[in-house]
Amino acid sequence: MKKASVFIGRFQPFHLGHRFVLDHCRTETVYIGVGSSQYHHTFDNPFTFEERKKMIELGLADDFGTKYDIYPVPDIHDPPRWVNYVSMIIPPFSEVLTNNDFIRELFEEKGYIVY
Repeated sequence: MKKASVFIGRFQPFHLGHRFVLDHCRTETVYIGVGSSQYHHTFDNPFTFEERKKMIELGLADDFGTKYDIYPVPDIHDPPRWVNYVSMIIPPFSEVLTNNDFIRELFEEKGYIVY
């Protein structure tokens, strides 16, 4: 199995901070999970999943050297089950990229390497 990581965010919009995290990916592949993917046209989530996906693709178009794929990750509003839920949506991964303390805690509790 190729070593893969996951990076989950709402990307409302995709910005240079997200790109910075992705540029420090240490795996051959990164799966980008677009959180709250079912929400759009609200104050907190103005963009649709397809719009966010396009922003990510454009933000990585120039010289991003890591293989990636983008997945919708709808909210389930159930933190204890969320990591298992993500694991069912996204292909197998061994590492997690995040700058979010809550996401870090949830994945570390399940034994993932988080950086």
